Amino acid sequence: MSERESIRRGIRESALDSLPLKIAHKHYNEGLLSAKEYHSILKSSPQAEKFVQYYEINASNDLTLLQNEIGEWRDHQGFITKWSNFPEKLMLIVSELGEAMEGYRHLKSDFIEDLDKGIVHDREDLECIMEDSVDFDCEQIKCARSRLKQLGWYDNIKEELADVAIRLLDLCDGLDIDLVEEIHKKMGINEVRQPKHGKEC
Repeated sequence: MSERESIRRGIRESALDSLPLKIAHKHYNEGLLSAKEYHSILKSSPQAEKFVQYYEINASNDLTLLQNEIGEWRDHQGFITKWSNFPEKLMLIVSELGEAMEGYRHLKSDFIEDLDKGIVHDREDLECIMEDSVDFDCEQIKCARSRLKQLGWYDNIKEELADVAIRLLDLCDGLDIDLVEEIHKKMGINEVRQPKHGKEC
């Protein structure tokens, strides 16, 4: 277990041993407390505050810088993001997710199994197989051709997920929302919740 995970587990367990936090956690899950109210209670708890401070100290500022850069790029390109076009901007994020899903639908089960195992086939190796073979109907060539096509869809998924992140950071920048700060708040809440949020599945 890493030092970070050890700290997180200790804080989570000590926080859930606190009766006020247990009650607040119950009320939050029942919808009786908003996320903001719940976070305020967590911040006032010495146990939970330890995690929030630890997370904020160790969190990278890269995301904030990236959000600012995307905002500057948006303004340079002449795009507009504000509350009045929030629905349109939100649905553009959804559309990018849909395109990522479309790419996933083209992946074959054996390719997905390899990805789950951390295996990503090398494009150059596959292209070398295609170039070196003289029999374009042999199984090795067919397999290489199929793998290259799968890699194309795999790359497409990564690109669409990048678009999701870009559009989300653009939205937050345009609406003057500090996404990193909101993530810190929400992670402070998540860290003292039960595993799988108390759900069986």
